[in-house]
Amino acid sequence: MIELKGAVSGVNCIEKQGAFSAIEYLPDEMIVHIFQYIGNRTDVHSLVLTSKRFYAIAIDLHFPLIHTIESLLYAIKIYCKNPLPLDRLMADKAIDPSEQGNSAIREAAKTGSLPLVKRLLEDGRVSPWDVDNEAIVNASAAGNLDVVELLLAHSNVNPGARASTALVEAARGGHLEIVRLLLADDRVSPAANLNQAYMVAEQNEHEEIVALLSQCRSVQEFLDWQTTDL
Repeated sequence: MIELKGAVSGVNCIEKQGAFSAIEYLPDEMIVHIFQYIGNRTDVHSLVLTSKRFYAIAIDLHFPLIHTIESLLYAIKIYCKNPLPLDRLMADKAIDPSEQGNSAIREAAKTGSLPLVKRLLEDGRVSPWDVDNEAIVNASAAGNLDVVELLLAHSNVNPGARASTALVEAARGGHLEIVRLLLADDRVSPAANLNQAYMVAEQNEHEEIVALLSQCRSVQEFLDWQTTDL
């Protein structure tokens, strides 16, 4: 029998809050008791995916959850800086990280967790170029330089996809070193989509990036053409 210490204060909090989020204030022991009371593995799984705290408790206690791609995606968001719980999930071959358009690596690229992205790339089922190279676009937008470098080392990842959207997003976010890195790749078109990278950098007042892009011949030619056309 689990001793529900602090249960009274937790219940009082629920009475004051009057919302589902108030359950977050319950002591760990009571939350575990709720899991055990529900019993049904599917229902417990659905419950823990509603709260980071519930999920953390379930993982820490090795509670028998249903391991799915949704479990992995949720864990990536919570544990991106702590690989241990993720290791347990990714060791489960029942989870296919390539499901939902390789959603796991697309999500991991946003986090900036290099060990996590490396781990996913080691899985032969994962295609980091899926959904028109969204992983490198996400990493570029988030300013995750190490992840961008790692993805560029993969022969099938194309940083010039989507009219060089990775460059555009890096320029938008003011990520100078990523812009520099992408410009060094011949597959990237600096002036793609009507000089979009230059335009967003200028709009967001990223002067160093504007100056760097201005050195690209195609960008300058487009700017000259605009001036002449006016």
